[in-house]
Amino acid sequence: NQSQKEKQKMAVNGFGNRIAVREDINGAAWHKLGGFIGEETAMGTIEKFSDGIPVFEKVPTFIPTENETYEADGDFAIVRLPTKDDPKRIKVGNCTAKYNIVQPTDIAESFDKNVSQPIETLIFLNRGEKMAVTWAMPKSEIVVGKDDVVKLFGTVLAGFDARVSVSLSMLTFRVVCENTFNAAIGVIDNKQSDGKTEGRVWMGRHNSPNILRDLSSWMKHVQSTAERETSILENLFNKMQSTPVDNKNVLKSLIEQIYPDSKKLPEYYPQDLRFEKEQVIEKEQAKIETDRMAIEGLFGGQGIAIDATAWGLFNCVSEYECHHRLSKKDKNSSIVFGGRSKTMNDAFSVISNYIK
Repeated sequence: NQSQKEKQKMAVNGFGNRIAVREDINGAAWHKLGGFIGEETAMGTIEKFSDGIPVFEKVPTFIPTENETYEADGDFAIVRLPTKDDPKRIKVGNCTAKYNIVQPTDIAESFDKNVSQPIETLIFLNRGEKMAVTWAMPKSEIVVGKDDVVKLFGTVLAGFDARVSVSLSMLTFRVVCENTFNAAIGVIDNKQSDGKTEGRVWMGRHNSPNILRDLSSWMKHVQSTAERETSILENLFNKMQSTPVDNKNVLKSLIEQIYPDSKKLPEYYPQDLRFEKEQVIEKEQAKIETDRMAIEGLFGGQGIAIDATAWGLFNCVSEYECHHRLSKKDKNSSIVFGGRSKTMNDAFSVISNYIK
């Protein structure tokens, strides 16, 4: 219905209809908004956006003087130029003179030249100041056990507002909306990839004059070595699948590491504020205990049909965070986002350390 569609649009936070998802291979995104494409290049996809794509410029900012004139203050504003469906100049951020603008078409052209693969998704968010491009890595389908399939995607995240830099990452999900964009930021902020696992491979700052050159080199490097890298990740997941977690004490220990105790109140704390803070900590701890019990329940047979292995535990955490955790927001707003993404990253680290 119309109400549900509006909720979906709010969750996606797309810039107009500038959302392209390749669905002939991996299917449509959950929200089914935007345009669906087949095998297409990044620039070919951009050309399909009938309303055009955002273009940015850097303009000096001014301050008033005593004689009612204005003088440049040495800083700059980042402005998105008018588009066909939004005919206003929109300020999206502030920057210094050293800030180098990389246009969306620069990224798309570099992608087509250095990756030479069809895109999986290409999106613009909010007022156009966020952009994401994903593509399926070579040998991207990782088979875990007999029939579990995990797919790996190369991902370029770009911001044009001086808040989000330009980065290249390997992710196990497609960036198709605002929430998955934020989830990707959460992954790469917490995990550096050495080209063998999910995480950030490279990040460039806009104050570097070589940002586009470096992005191009890293995209080419990741693509050329991807088959070896995905094989290593496949081995890691399969080692999880073959590592038993059939001891209650081991299970309890792993879950407690994934969902650690709430931080205790330090002794050096005002006495008249102590009781109020302790009440907050008790509530946090009660929530943690609820999370732990829920994971134990899923692992014990209340969730997806899995074996008592490290891979099974990781899937229990994913199922709980994605589908069972209570939220004030619409459940359909995202598969993964914010704090949930962090918890799943923590689970990945804890379980990886365990199997090693």
